[in-house]
Amino acid sequence: MAAAVRESGAEQPISVGTMIGENIATYAPICDVLTCHPYCWTRPELAKLIASFKALRERFHKPMLANECMPGCLDDLRRGALARFYVEDLAAAGLGWMGWSLREGKAISTRRDSISPTSSRSVMMLNIP
Repeated sequence: MAAAVRESGAEQPISVGTMIGENIATYAPICDVLTCHPYCWTRPELAKLIASFKALRERFHKPMLANECMPGCLDDLRRGALARFYVEDLAAAGLGWMGWSLREGKAISTRRDSISPTSSRSVMMLNIP
């Protein structure tokens, strides 16, 4: 598949949006960059996920990007704390990242002002104590 994409003229790195574990390993052979979705609520949980991602990077000898991460929270202080330790720990591990709850949009959103069929608010914007 990667060869077919390259033959069509693609020059950018190839990646498939994957989440965790063997899901990443399944697509690793056709990817130039591995992707992951680390979602959890505590720093120790994130450390476990990061360790599993490091093992996959080493196994496949490829860079990795957390192309979805950082759960949202309706409590701004909690949301800030989550974002802070995610940024610190992902950067320290050498993982690139795109903070999902730091964005808003019409297609998929963590907006606070609406819950639509395309909104991920029910998953991402939890009122975590």
